[in-house]
Amino acid sequence: IHEGRAVGALGLHTQNAEVYLFMARAVVMAAAGCSFKSFFIGHHNLTGEAHYMAFAAGAWLRNLDQAISNTTAREIDIHGLSHMVGSGGRFLNRQGEEFMLRYEPEVGSRARLTKLVIGMAKEVEAGRGPIYMDLTGVSQDDQAMLRRIVPESFRAFDRIGVNSIVQKIAWIPAFLGTMADGGGIHIGTQCESTIPGLYAAGDASCCPEHGTWAITGLNLTFCFVSGARAGNYAAHFAEKVSELKASRLSEQVAADVQELLAPVKRPEGMSSDEFVYRIIENLIPYKVAYLRTEATLKDALTRLQALRQEHLHRVYARDPHELVKANECRGMIWVAEMILQSVLFRRESRGFVYREDFPLTDNANWLKWVMLCKAEGGVRVWAQD
Repeated sequence: IHEGRAVGALGLHTQNAEVYLFMARAVVMAAAGCSFKSFFIGHHNLTGEAHYMAFAAGAWLRNLDQAISNTTAREIDIHGLSHMVGSGGRFLNRQGEEFMLRYEPEVGSRARLTKLVIGMAKEVEAGRGPIYMDLTGVSQDDQAMLRRIVPESFRAFDRIGVNSIVQKIAWIPAFLGTMADGGGIHIGTQCESTIPGLYAAGDASCCPEHGTWAITGLNLTFCFVSGARAGNYAAHFAEKVSELKASRLSEQVAADVQELLAPVKRPEGMSSDEFVYRIIENLIPYKVAYLRTEATLKDALTRLQALRQEHLHRVYARDPHELVKANECRGMIWVAEMILQSVLFRRESRGFVYREDFPLTDNANWLKWVMLCKAEGGVRVWAQD
């Protein structure tokens, strides 16, 4: 950022740790969301770099209180939940009850993800866990259909010796963070951020609410549309501004490069794997991710802030691969804090936010976006109509 507008980006070579400077008259952020290396298929490399870079530059972010979850098998990370319950699969508790009928009597196991993960957490809290997926009632034709539609999931079951059709499968919620509708960089209709010259598309941005929380068709369409609009309007912006010479950014670039390479210059400290584990153990327990109260949120936030302040500067790397992982820690810890700050700010239950201390939806006071941006030493949060 130079004189209030985006003028380029730094890149890190993942194999030799060389740093590259890309000068540009406009920048499109399209580096996906942050799922904290979650236990869900395909999401282990989505670590929040786009969100962090925009946040650090001063851009606004939106809707991070709606950090989403899916559900998955406990032993292996798979997908295909909608197909499974749509074909007759049921969620059962330890007592063999289709427990979602207790919370969503009209649809039961076909409830939305916003309800499923809360129902699962409540069953475990009540001592009726663990949770299982039961596919024993699925017809033979639908069994064959499932294997055709989500073959990788059933191959995974086969490889660990689980006959998913005749035995119950241990099942858990899977925290996905800012994926899909989980929030992101605040954009307008031209996919522009609040920083001139900085645009965002796809999961890096905040996908508008569409009522389904689908992770397939609608969100894929949003990626196509936002990518095209972000590219077009970024090009129009670039035509109107002059090119900036790299020499004018020498001091800023030198400082950014020093920060980028700092972990590999440390002889010892905390490994990136341990740092990520400590993020997850504070962010994803069910009293923080699902059945929340002000007390549990504040406690987790305090722990994460202490982790950032006391240990982020200690994360070290021994090679370029670990250097990449070390820099991922910076994005994840800040996004985790943004999520908790946003959920703590919303004093009601809505969508993926369930507050035990505010269990009802309050349209009179909270039919609003939760916004945030960087502040001195932390995060500033506010509501916007």
